[in-house]
Amino acid sequence: MIGTKLYSKLPVLIQGIIITLKSYIKEKMREGGRLKIAEDDISKSQFLEGAELAEYQNQRLSLLLKHTQKNIPYYRNLFSSLGISVDNSDASKKLSMLPVLEKKDMLENINEIIDEPYTGM
Repeated sequence: MIGTKLYSKLPVLIQGIIITLKSYIKEKMREGGRLKIAEDDISKSQFLEGAELAEYQNQRLSLLLKHTQKNIPYYRNLFSSLGISVDNSDASKKLSMLPVLEKKDMLENINEIIDEPYTGM
């Protein structure tokens, strides 16, 4: 990029533009990484049928259940109390064992329903 000496000699307006562009490019690169992963996943899965599709859906649901057990205290406690083991076997059956989350349960447990990485816990 531009050397430090040259940058410091530029007008403040140009310095601001350079910083803005640099930040914009970095942000797009970060977004592009996540977007690329999602695009690859969709490309691989969009034409699956039958047993392959069922296996793919089970894998994705299993990942979701594992994330939920690891990061959301409400569901961690619920899984434990219901004796639900989050492994790779029949994730849809395990999902069907969970009770419907009702508004009163959500209001009573609002602090336990939030994903821990987002709360800084």
